[in-house]
Amino acid sequence: MPVDKKGSIADIVKDTFRLVTRGTRYYAHPDTIKELPSYLKDLVVGLKVGPKDPDYVYLDLHAHFRKDQDIEELIEEASQRVDVLAIMTKTEDVSNHLLLTFDEALQKLRDKSIEYILLDTDVAPRVAEVKHKGKTLYLVRGAELECKENLHIALVGNKREYNRFEITIDQAIEESRAVGAFHFMDHVFSIWVPNLVSFRFPTKEEMARLEGYFRKYHPTLETGNHQNTLWMWVSNVLARRRAKEYGLPEVANSDTHLDIYQVGLSRTGIPREGFRAGTEQEFFESLNNAFSQANYRRNRVEGHYASAYSFFKTMLWPKIVGRH
Repeated sequence: MPVDKKGSIADIVKDTFRLVTRGTRYYAHPDTIKELPSYLKDLVVGLKVGPKDPDYVYLDLHAHFRKDQDIEELIEEASQRVDVLAIMTKTEDVSNHLLLTFDEALQKLRDKSIEYILLDTDVAPRVAEVKHKGKTLYLVRGAELECKENLHIALVGNKREYNRFEITIDQAIEESRAVGAFHFMDHVFSIWVPNLVSFRFPTKEEMARLEGYFRKYHPTLETGNHQNTLWMWVSNVLARRRAKEYGLPEVANSDTHLDIYQVGLSRTGIPREGFRAGTEQEFFESLNNAFSQANYRRNRVEGHYASAYSFFKTMLWPKIVGRH
């Protein structure tokens, strides 16, 4: 159900209590302890990913950018690490006035005379093949939805925009399937709350609801969200554990908030041999096939964590000054 944006002292206390009590169990798990050295390295030192393997197509399907972002800088930076980049909006009343949309990105390409081809000339095209300085990058329309259950679904290839808490998880998945899009549950175990805590772990009731969706839909889970760092890093470990328990496909993304230099620092590689991009239908069929039960184990999921500095710069400071 919708929640009050402002929150209250009582809400902060309650959400902090949930964060600590639920988190204690997760932090003490052997999987979390095993992940700790890698997490601390990323948090303190930062990271650079290796070169792209030519046998794979690399995806970052969860990224947000400023409306005033220089499109040429974005293309040049992103194409170093990924081949497919989703330009994600959010629901209408959550920072959407700040975020670059897919259509605005296309206009910027035209303004800069950067060559691109639309895979479909529909009224609302969803994929553009951009060729720039010898590299190819596919830009894709996307939307991150806050659903009525206060859970998130990311639609890659949506055909319309959505209001906050407009639809349920069931309806979002139905709409994704109806338009042939690709969807996944993003930062599954980081539950948004409208106060200084920002995110907490699921309650027992929310966990039971999530597991019901896992059994019903076998969705792809975002097990490598780059912004799941600081107190929420264990959410990625929990997501991987649940994905393995339920036999679910995994995806890793930057979830960058306005910083082009984080694009592809968490990413997913799918075998190039199965990738087709002659039409929009082929493109989205390729994505859905790559994350199908038959094929997902062939993917390369490269999940990492944002450094403390980059997280403060792009996530905490904008919230403090009211620009997020």
